[in-house]
Amino acid sequence: MLFNSPISSEKADRLIDLLALTADSRVLDVGCGTGEFLIRIIEKYRCHGVGVDMDAAGLEAAREASEERGCGELAEFVERDIGDYRGETGFDCGLCLAATHAYALDEPAYPEALRGLGGNVKEGGMLLIGESYWARTPE
Repeated sequence: MLFNSPISSEKADRLIDLLALTADSRVLDVGCGTGEFLIRIIEKYRCHGVGVDMDAAGLEAAREASEERGCGELAEFVERDIGDYRGETGFDCGLCLAATHAYALDEPAYPEALRGLGGNVKEGGMLLIGESYWARTPE
């Protein structure tokens, strides 16, 4: 699976096209997994991106992919619980795709993700939060 969620490559690219980012933008991806979504953003906008996740193997794959695709100098992948990362602010865009469980479990997860990620993003910035929904088994 390319993403750690049931999103298609086409839909991911459409979402990325909607983001109003520039080369000066900073993007935070919470629960980035192997970094595919963040790497695509960096490739398109040549902006700086930070991916935070607890999975060391996924983060290593993200680092390797970003290097192979020529955007390693713009990508940073951090192995850390998001609770320990809440002090980082000033991001232009915050992402949390299929990873609201990084903030809380069950029903509080979505509002906590809004609150937590919103605290990392500067005023006027963008949030892109998506929950996993498995309509069918992914390919």
